[in-house]
Amino acid sequence: MKRSLETRLIIFFLVLLLVYIGAVLYFAASERVEYGDDLMAPVGVDYAMYYSAGITAASGNVEDVYNVPVQQATTAQLLGINRIQPDLQWFYPPTTMLMLMVVFSKLPFILSEILWLGLTLAFAVFGMFRLLQNRKKLAWLTVGFSAVVFGLQWGQNCFLSTALLSLGLAYTKKRPALAGLMFGLLTYKPQLALFPLLLMLLTGEWKVIKWSAVFALVPVALSFLVFKPHVWVIYLKSFFQQSNPLGDEIWTRTFDIQPTVYSCLRLMGIGGLALKILIPLIFAALLFMVIVIWKRSGNINLTSSAMILGLLLSAPYYVQYDLMLLCIPFIMLTDELIETRAALKDICMLEAVFIMPLICCIIVRLFNFQIAPIILIWAFVWVWKRAMSAPPEKQALAD
Repeated sequence: MKRSLETRLIIFFLVLLLVYIGAVLYFAASERVEYGDDLMAPVGVDYAMYYSAGITAASGNVEDVYNVPVQQATTAQLLGINRIQPDLQWFYPPTTMLMLMVVFSKLPFILSEILWLGLTLAFAVFGMFRLLQNRKKLAWLTVGFSAVVFGLQWGQNCFLSTALLSLGLAYTKKRPALAGLMFGLLTYKPQLALFPLLLMLLTGEWKVIKWSAVFALVPVALSFLVFKPHVWVIYLKSFFQQSNPLGDEIWTRTFDIQPTVYSCLRLMGIGGLALKILIPLIFAALLFMVIVIWKRSGNINLTSSAMILGLLLSAPYYVQYDLMLLCIPFIMLTDELIETRAALKDICMLEAVFIMPLICCIIVRLFNFQIAPIILIWAFVWVWKRAMSAPPEKQALAD
């Protein structure tokens, strides 16, 4: 019996996951991969930073989590290397992420990382399952999306961010308290939480905003009980002393893994006051356009895609692995195109979204140009046109 397109896609993406795991295991067996100038970092170095922060906090020395030299030395010792790349620092407040790491640090390092990646990736699949309205099996495409390889390679939290955003979108209309829980927890990465929270505010989702505020404050209150109030003084002091990831010192070393509009503009020679004016204007314009799409269209495939694409185009800072968020519009638009029969140009757009996380860093290094925003704009314009042109009968609310 001939398999459906949906089934064939799922099988292909499951095979891709096995390829990613094989590639990561190969690098792990090789012990070191190039990371920055003359420094070398093993696979899982980012998770090692999380894990060592959890160990430090669990030992009662939570202050040392924000002592950069101490924390980097602890991480290097855990990995059995002399030093780590200086940009690797614990930037997170003493809330959700640190509390999770205290729990995960109770396990042996390798087992802890495997569980972290497995559980958060499964959580992301569940988020997509809840978000999809028609072909829910397409949620399995999450595991084979191209940016998965970066999450696996470095042990990052991009799967967790994807899960929180997809579930927040899924529950916005139906269960605002649960949506608020997801968006509130997402504040562990403020640069990812700002856009969706402003969108909720400006589209009148007052219940979501109320619950987001509650669930953003709950981890703060818990941190006062678990880690004591003085740790916030240390965190805030550390926050203002840490290197600015958008400043010249760090940006010149990491621009190739920052696939943002900010980086694209800087590579084009735009800086100074002009850049400081352009970035807020771009943010405001994208927010306005996404609000228009949300007000006009009830098609959750389009509204959720518009929000994620707007977020990625407007955030001044995120790193290559955060492109895992693109699996949300990729899967939602795949569902949309299966429903309406895709033209060749539509398939090309989806393929570009899929491939871009794998090639944008390479293109920057070869040609000193950041292609990621170009692909994101292409996809966003496609969503805009689709939402503006759809007849009223196709604008039924998902809930």
